[in-house]
Amino acid sequence: MENMQNEIYTFIKNIESNMIEINNNRRFSTNLTGGENEKEIIRLTGHITGRTAFDREGTGQVNPKAEYYLMNETMRGSFYE
Repeated sequence: MENMQNEIYTFIKNIESNMIEINNNRRFSTNLTGGENEKEIIRLTGHITGRTAFDREGTGQVNPKAEYYLMNETMRGSFYE
C-alpha cells in the first residue's frame, strides 16, 4: 500500500512539474513574439529615459517625436561581474 501511495505521489508531482514547465514555455514564447505592448507604450509616450545609445536609437525608431532623457543610473554590482 505504501509503495502504491509513493507511486501515486510521484506521478502527481511529475504532472505538476510538467504543467509548470508548459506554462513557463508558453510565457517565454509569448515574450519572444511580444514586445508589441512595449512598442505601443513607447509610441504613446512623449518622454523616455534611458542609459545607452541602444536605448536612444531603439526608442527613437519607434517614436521619433518623443523627448529622450539620459539617465546614467548605476546598476547593481552583479551586472558588472
